[in-house]
Amino acid sequence: MFSGEVVPATDFAPLAFSGKKAVKARPVRVGWGIVAPEAKLDDYKGVAARGKVAVVHRFTPMRPELDTASGHRRYGDLEYKAFTARQRGAAALIVIDDGETKNDEVALPSLDPRTSADAGIPALVIKRAWADKLSRAKLVEVQVELVPTRTATHNVLGVIRGKGAGSGGKRPAVVVGAHLDHLGVGKPGA
Repeated sequence: MFSGEVVPATDFAPLAFSGKKAVKARPVRVGWGIVAPEAKLDDYKGVAARGKVAVVHRFTPMRPELDTASGHRRYGDLEYKAFTARQRGAAALIVIDDGETKNDEVALPSLDPRTSADAGIPALVIKRAWADKLSRAKLVEVQVELVPTRTATHNVLGVIRGKGAGSGGKRPAVVVGAHLDHLGVGKPGA
């Protein structure tokens, strides 16, 4: 909610590593949300983020300092941005794909299962259409509560019997087993 206006569920996505608490605080822009001493970048330098909702651009700027083997991947990672915001004292994190507005907006991220700890602060991504309203907002309310869903799944076992006698006089067989992963089907880490 920005200054009393509710953001519809179609316009934001909570992040799976989000902390589970309610926050009501002033928003503060923190550029790309990057602290990279080796690249001489610190978007939090001079920004009073403590107790506020850090608002950062999604991804990374196109800068040669980040053109390393993992620079853009590491510093554009949403989990990195959330943990950095928390370390700098932010009460919550909002990410907007508005850093390179000449590029098409990327779809909101899906809520993929996670096994890592939460970031300790609420974290979400909102659509670019809300950027102006957010920049004018005096107060932002953020609350994320993620509840895991437990679902029964089935394991599969197949046996293919061979012909003739194998070692020890028993018929040979091939046993094939499979299961649906607890992280989901077709998701990262599954």
